[in-house]
Amino acid sequence: MDDVKGYLKDLNTGLALIGKLSEVHVKNMQMYPFVFFDSLVSANISYDIKTDPSEIESGQPSSITYELSFAGDESPLNLAEGFKNTKLALSTLFGQKIRLTIKDQYGQILMGERSNE
Repeated sequence: MDDVKGYLKDLNTGLALIGKLSEVHVKNMQMYPFVFFDSLVSANISYDIKTDPSEIESGQPSSITYELSFAGDESPLNLAEGFKNTKLALSTLFGQKIRLTIKDQYGQILMGERSNE
């Protein structure tokens, strides 16, 4: 586990130095919904990840929005659990506060956080 924490720390140090997301960051963000939500058919993502160390240290959250399509055109039964686990995984991946929003394929917010949090 310490190896993983060290790897993520190095990855995020690189994020702050280079100022852009690595391929590992992007692939993980794209994969997480398929791990944490049942009956997911597709996922689109938009994000604004803080890369400036002063913004991160000041506690300004990065924002990530997923637009998800589920089989049968229904929201999954595990929506709250999937939201919680996705947010935790993203916070761990980036080592910073994350404001997460989950929308359905029609753009309706299923779960999300206010922008002033």
